[in-house]
Amino acid sequence: PLPWWRVVGPETRCPLAWRKELERQSWYAASSLTFAVAGGVGALWGAPPRDFSLLALVALASWQADVTYLGVDHGWRTLDTALAVVMIARYLGLAAARVLERSAAHALALPPFLISLACFVRSQRATTFRKRAGLHARWHFWLQAALLALLRAEGARGAEGPR
Repeated sequence: PLPWWRVVGPETRCPLAWRKELERQSWYAASSLTFAVAGGVGALWGAPPRDFSLLALVALASWQADVTYLGVDHGWRTLDTALAVVMIARYLGLAAARVLERSAAHALALPPFLISLACFVRSQRATTFRKRAGLHARWHFWLQAALLALLRAEGARGAEGPR
């Protein structure tokens, strides 16, 4: 039988040999877990609890896909990809909608979003683990900067009451 994660195709983007270069205590590894930190900070700022839940799931899937199972064809990679798509669609869509409402605070999230996406594309083209790890960590950290700006703006918007 076909494993569920193979429905979308083989799900690894790194050679298995790159695992020997992986350091579990590195910026690359930490960049996966800090999605939960961003969600927690957002919750402290008054962002909806579902944001923390989503970002905690993203952190878990990212850690498993990018650290635990690096280079291994595994379902965590598919889940990580699916959650990343949901996360980008939700937050980039939210930022764009709020910018259309003329929210300058939400507009601050757009530059780091764009930088993060550029880092992601470059990380996928990397031919060495060191290059990929650096770009992938930047993708995560720039995305988290965008999320923090967005969650801060959402928290402030919620504090103002319904519009």
